[in-house]
Amino acid sequence: MNGDTGTKLPPELKHPSHWPQWDGDDTEEETAVEEYSPAIQPSPDTPFVFLSYSSRDRVKITGLKVFLEARGIASWWDQDIPTGGKWRETIAQKLETAACVLTFWTGESVQSPAVIEEASRAQSQNKLVHARLDTAPLPYGFSETLYASLTDWDGFSPNHPGMRKLLQALHDKLDPPKGPALSTRLLEASSLAFEARNGKLTTLDSPPHAAPPVRHPEDLKQRIAGQDYAIKQLLADLHARKFNVPREFAEQLTRYHSALCLDNPTWYALDDGIDAIIDCMDRHDAQTDWPDRLQSQCRRLISRHHEMEPLIRPKQIPLDQADAPRPAPQPDLAHLEQSPPAQEELLNTARQLNNSLASGAAKDVLDETTLQLLESPVKLITSGLAQQGDTEKDKSHRHSLLRRGLIKTAGIVAGLVTAISAGIATNVLTSPAAAVTLLTQLEQILAALLKLF
Repeated sequence: MNGDTGTKLPPELKHPSHWPQWDGDDTEEETAVEEYSPAIQPSPDTPFVFLSYSSRDRVKITGLKVFLEARGIASWWDQDIPTGGKWRETIAQKLETAACVLTFWTGESVQSPAVIEEASRAQSQNKLVHARLDTAPLPYGFSETLYASLTDWDGFSPNHPGMRKLLQALHDKLDPPKGPALSTRLLEASSLAFEARNGKLTTLDSPPHAAPPVRHPEDLKQRIAGQDYAIKQLLADLHARKFNVPREFAEQLTRYHSALCLDNPTWYALDDGIDAIIDCMDRHDAQTDWPDRLQSQCRRLISRHHEMEPLIRPKQIPLDQADAPRPAPQPDLAHLEQSPPAQEELLNTARQLNNSLASGAAKDVLDETTLQLLESPVKLITSGLAQQGDTEKDKSHRHSLLRRGLIKTAGIVAGLVTAISAGIATNVLTSPAAAVTLLTQLEQILAALLKLF
């Protein structure tokens, strides 16, 4: 080894006598050392995020690590292992003690056995949060966990929809919301609101009283009439057995049609209905197994549904604005998947909610439209629990049903608890005794649902 006296050596070593004296300016070198030195390590008691990535993406991940830590998210990565440290043992220990594992998926990392192994281990422990940095397909087995898409992130904005979702997911892992805070979060993320009218609670799209972006009642009326005609024709063909498709498809079409024909259709009910139709088509491989004519009719139905959104749905706060609603907390599906007692308890909770909604107290407090709307999210839960199979497609479908059902149901029940409590306090409900009975039942159901988040 050759050098000069400007070469930095460990304290226990001295420069050889034959090395020339260095009289240069060391400012640039010191700056470089400072720039690439490891970040300050979190204290042992500080929850932290384990960053899982491909070493070929290190430059990109360095910027993301700095971005996250600037927003109060303590993180750890393999570059924090000191020289001479035990690599495998340290990584295993940090994976075990991390509050969360953040996996960055790229064209490089999806081919990395180490990254896939870390993500798999995290997913089994309900620690996984993952983000896509490019369009590389996710590895097998990870589609069942929601991810944040950063494919078009500008590199600095915290209000990008994907980055907002990622930051909130990380904060929820580091400091999970509980009790009233969790209930409030679910309520904020709910697409429904409740309001007392004529002595009962009725359902409104959220935010209530906000106008749709486009006000054109006649156009909306014509579009609804067109959807009505198209669905009636499709149902007539199904009843005439012109298409050999599952009976469930006709049931979902009928449910969507019922929501469409209400005097004041809500976007929540319509979108929930179209989601169920799409889900049914995906599950039964409509794209490959159903007749072309039927597929074409379904595509037109779905397209026309989305064309109605600006005419019905209240104007939403853009997700890239700081005051946009926070994403809903995510249920612990890993625990639910691995715990038959938890599944049985959830099934009992769903039954209790169905019984409460069918009770005389519910009919005295909630109007008919509200009672009809509340059937759907509970059915998502029971359908998810009934799904069998161990393939990725089976698990993905089961988790999708349970995730949507739990988030929607918990948000709705939280909204009802809040609205009924306010209705009792302000004496605007026709049957206060029935309201107290229903409130007691719903509070117990909400407490059971919150345990799953």
